[in-house]
Amino acid sequence: MLITIIGFAFLIILIYFFISEINSSKKNTSQNNTHSNFDPLRPQNKVINAIRSIWSNEFFLSDFKNILIELSIDEKSINNLTVFKYRNVDSIEYKHWKLVNSEDFIYPDIIDEIINKILQSSSFCKIKNDFEFLDEDLKHFCKLLVMYITLSDFFKISQKWIFKNIDKTTYEVEPDICRSLFENNISY
Repeated sequence: MLITIIGFAFLIILIYFFISEINSSKKNTSQNNTHSNFDPLRPQNKVINAIRSIWSNEFFLSDFKNILIELSIDEKSINNLTVFKYRNVDSIEYKHWKLVNSEDFIYPDIIDEIINKILQSSSFCKIKNDFEFLDEDLKHFCKLLVMYITLSDFFKISQKWIFKNIDKTTYEVEPDICRSLFENNISY
């Protein structure tokens, strides 16, 4: 009788471990499927929120303007930074973002100077701390800045948001490439 009870208990334990193993295997498979849909080029939400916040951050915009002026880039010559001259202004082409992330992307050297000076500015240091950037976040933020600067409509954006020599309409919202870049082009 005791051997039967021990055998039965052993059988129940064996069934329990077998079912646990099947459930664990299913979880790993679903996590792998989720991971396969993950795009390594997509920045974390905190980076997207940070880049969106710069357009309403007067301190950052002032530093940005001063950096451009210091590098002899005025509201007219900023057009020389454009790399992506032709695009649909209603939607950012995801291929542009992939190119910015590639090693083959060539853009004016002055953009690196702009980015380096921005990274040293006190306004950016505050953004970096507020959004708790890690190294990867910092890289994505810089690439998003490069994306903004190299797009053909940065000339217009700079006129309204950085140099402020063109009045914005009352209902005008901050420029946002992230919405068309990530929300429409990548499915999760």
